[in-house]
Amino acid sequence: MTLGSFGWSMEGYVALAWTIDCFVGFYLTAARRSRESAKALEVRLVGQMARQRISSEFRSASCRRVVGLAVTFCLRVVWGDV
Repeated sequence: MTLGSFGWSMEGYVALAWTIDCFVGFYLTAARRSRESAKALEVRLVGQMARQRISSEFRSASCRRVVGLAVTFCLRVVWGDV
C-alpha cells in the first residue's frame, strides 16, 4: 500500500468494523424467541417425554407378557401338556 503503516492500520480497523457490522446485522435479522413460543416448546417437549415413557412402559409390559407366554408354552411342550 502506498500509505505505509497507516494504510495497514486503517485496513485493519475497517476489517474489524466490517466484521462487527456483519454480526450485528445477523443478530438483528435473526428471529426472536417470544415467551409464548418458548412455553409452547416446553409443553411440546414434556408431551413427547410423557409419550415416550408411556410407550416404554407399555413395551416392557408387552414384552413381559410375551416372554411369560413363551416360557409357559416351552414348559408345557417339555412336560407334555401340549
